[in-house]
Amino acid sequence: MLLVDEESDLSEHRFGCGKNQIDELGVILFGSRESAIKFILTDPTMFEPATLLSVGLLFFPLMTLTFGVNIPSGIFMPTMLVGASLGGVACIALNSALDLGLNSSTYALLGAAALLSGIQRSTMAIEAKGYPYLDHHIKKSYDVYKVKDVMSSPALTMNSVETARNVELMLKQTGHHGFP
Repeated sequence: MLLVDEESDLSEHRFGCGKNQIDELGVILFGSRESAIKFILTDPTMFEPATLLSVGLLFFPLMTLTFGVNIPSGIFMPTMLVGASLGGVACIALNSALDLGLNSSTYALLGAAALLSGIQRSTMAIEAKGYPYLDHHIKKSYDVYKVKDVMSSPALTMNSVETARNVELMLKQTGHHGFP
């Protein structure tokens, strides 16, 4: 149970609790998914770590079941909820164990982005915080070497069918660590 102000956005989620109290699991399970995700991303420390872990572990199998069923259903919101919950609880655990002073909201966001990237095979560019990401476009600045610049000479070749003894001799006589 959490204590909240009467004017708080969470005050509508009492679910049988007393004045200025809310049921934090009820907020996530019975409230809207959008609100739950917003609350977790805003400040995961407002929830008990056990609640965040329970939500992550409860919704993960449901999310994977939904993903595998051949009926139209949403995968984005459950993925965000699970990722934010597990990212938030990971940061809370790190902070309590190692006293690192990490920002739990950032970890919740990174957890959601990581799970989205893995589940939907999509990358999310989090440029607002300046985090690096993999770009889909090849930049010409990476093309600084040509094959002739890094290849040794003379080129060593093998026949398409070769004995194991000849391959072993060639490997022992060269300083190469691998062959294409």
